[in-house]
Amino acid sequence: MADVLLGAYNPGGKLPVSAGAVFELDENRFLIIGMMCSVKFHTKPGDHRKSDFLTKETGTFRDGEWQCIQRQNGDEKIVTMMYSMPGCVKIEMFKY
Repeated sequence: MADVLLGAYNPGGKLPVSAGAVFELDENRFLIIGMMCSVKFHTKPGDHRKSDFLTKETGTFRDGEWQCIQRQNGDEKIVTMMYSMPGCVKIEMFKY
């Protein structure tokens, strides 16, 4: 579905340092785990459509099940930025 750019965010070179991982759950859904990083999605080269967020859920896994803590829809301005505490975000994308 998309290429993913994982960017480091470490203002002033202070600790903690950046870390992150992106897992493709299926064609349009991704799980992002990290801290001090940003995530941007792009369509693959040659695909001239754009990609955007359908949903973004911040949460955690308990007993192997996803537990959503906060949900945002695509019409809300979504910035995918992971800050100083490790976090987990599930994102569903679409192309247009």
